[in-house]
Amino acid sequence: MANVASTESPWNAINSWSLVVNATLFALLAFNADQSLRAGQFFSALGRNHLRIRLLDPTRLQPFARRGLTGAQFWFIGSALAVLLVVSGSTPWVIASIIVGTVAFGVVSLLIPTVGVHQQLRERKRQELARIRALIEARSAALLDGAATSASDSQLPALLAYEARIDNVREWPFDTSNLLRFALFLLIPLGSWLGGALVERLVDAALP
Repeated sequence: MANVASTESPWNAINSWSLVVNATLFALLAFNADQSLRAGQFFSALGRNHLRIRLLDPTRLQPFARRGLTGAQFWFIGSALAVLLVVSGSTPWVIASIIVGTVAFGVVSLLIPTVGVHQQLRERKRQELARIRALIEARSAALLDGAATSASDSQLPALLAYEARIDNVREWPFDTSNLLRFALFLLIPLGSWLGGALVERLVDAALP
């Protein structure tokens, strides 16, 4: 019995210390989450009310996407540390709750700074498509009525090409590289859990 107590006591101490450190970590996460939310709302208002959007120039929107990725990265790295702290002796639902909650906060952190830009992009795209399609309809009607001139006739293919290009404009300021980085960030908490579980099994095998 003494041997059992002596082997369990260090693990209980480690688990208790992990809970304390984990609680502190989540308190810091909550504080920084509030700061990140405020910054995200500022970027959202800036993108909605003060940014002049050019539909064919998406490079100006990258700061908003980078801000969202920074917020998501913060949450995923924080959750990876939390998973490492609680993986020993914890039940699976604790790990699942941390990962699910972190992914949810990461997605929210990604989207909040870009909501304003998204709203303006969608509205500007809708207006531009309506304007182009009205011109296309007018040129097409003139062509069908036989009243089109050579100049207006030659404009129709260009208008159709422009319509297709505007229709393909993304309504969120994320390109392929942004989405790839976000997908890689998603692997951080999962990799942390797998690594922690592997270390725990190795320790259990070394200390029967």
